[in-house]
Amino acid sequence: MTKKRSGITALELHKQLEQDEDYKERIRKKNEELKVIWEMRAKAEEPLIKDILKTGIKISSVYDFVNTADSYPEAIPILVNYIKEQKISEPIIKEGVIRALTVKEAKGIANTALLEEYNKIPKGEDFHDHQQRWLIGNVINKIINENDVDAVLRIVSDKTNGHSRQMFIRALGKIKRSEKVENVLIELLSDEEAILDSLFALSKLKSGKAVSKIKNLLNSENLKIRNEAKKFLKIVK
Repeated sequence: MTKKRSGITALELHKQLEQDEDYKERIRKKNEELKVIWEMRAKAEEPLIKDILKTGIKISSVYDFVNTADSYPEAIPILVNYIKEQKISEPIIKEGVIRALTVKEAKGIANTALLEEYNKIPKGEDFHDHQQRWLIGNVINKIINENDVDAVLRIVSDKTNGHSRQMFIRALGKIKRSEKVENVLIELLSDEEAILDSLFALSKLKSGKAVSKIKNLLNSENLKIRNEAKKFLKIVK
């Protein structure tokens, strides 16, 4: 004997809601609110789109860059300028500009402006501030060069920067033959929030200097830390 199915299907629920006047009114109001937000964002990025158009590149939003596999080197200096001069304050559009710089063509062009912007953004609890700081770290992870090292080391050594340090720490794994980078990463193995990313970077560096301290992590109460320490010790002996 089969059990009788309880509840209603998604289609049945949809039909019910179509007849619910209160629901339809809530949806109408929500759509009106979203329309206002979309119009505000479109207005915020309009000057940027016009400047990009002058290079011969046609976009309807900065997110066209974020979602394309095509390169756009002509647009990079313009995007950097909008960050450097703080020409966009609308959070979602600004995040789009930052994300659009996560390309190899931005290397050596966007680095300084982004690192300076990171230090200007407040460290508080605001979601978009935190998101922008993390995104800048993600870009630096893509485009880091030797000239960025001191600025990045200051960022990762400051615990008040919190989780936004994550990709900066990982980026340091791309800086070879630097004793000061290696030393800071080893120090970060004592920072609970930074351990996993430091392990990642040190494994990229194949740091023999870190072996003894990483062996101690095999006794960590955190299973993920123990597992990553084991992986490191298989790579570096």
